[in-house]
Amino acid sequence: MTKRTLLERIKKRRKAQLALELEIIEDMFKDSEDLLRVKSDATLSSNQRLQALKQLEMWPRIVGEMYGCQLPIAQNNQNENGLPEYGREEPSETAREEVAEAIGLGPDRVRDLWREGQSHFKEGQWHKPKKNVAEFKLELSTTLSKNDAAKFREGISRRKQQMLSAAMERFSIGETS
Repeated sequence: MTKRTLLERIKKRRKAQLALELEIIEDMFKDSEDLLRVKSDATLSSNQRLQALKQLEMWPRIVGEMYGCQLPIAQNNQNENGLPEYGREEPSETAREEVAEAIGLGPDRVRDLWREGQSHFKEGQWHKPKKNVAEFKLELSTTLSKNDAAKFREGISRRKQQMLSAAMERFSIGETS
């Protein structure tokens, strides 16, 4: 058994780090590609599309961003209309209930998904489109056109290539983080 030199051990460790980083990038973009399939499949009903979205790893980010878009709307409604007659419901509760109704889950589950989505963002995962409840419902009932799907696919491909290139560049100059 031969001992590896320090340089050989460093190279081995850097290759392992690069392999892990490339795997993470592939996983991130697999979810985006799955999202594109859901959005562009004309055979899916709104309910089937919703169920398919719930299976995506990015589902907590989708819900969290929808809640984030709905919260200012609820705050604005309360500022304009005053407190509701039935109690002192906070805008955050109103927003959670509206999101919950749109996705067929309870408000507590929306809060849990929002928290999970926040941890995804802290880990560096992303999801670009932000939609309020009305926009989300409209999107569920709409199929992405072939032209828009092609643009979406190009954007995914371009972003993925940028991230892969950046990882390879870091590997080639010796950066590991």
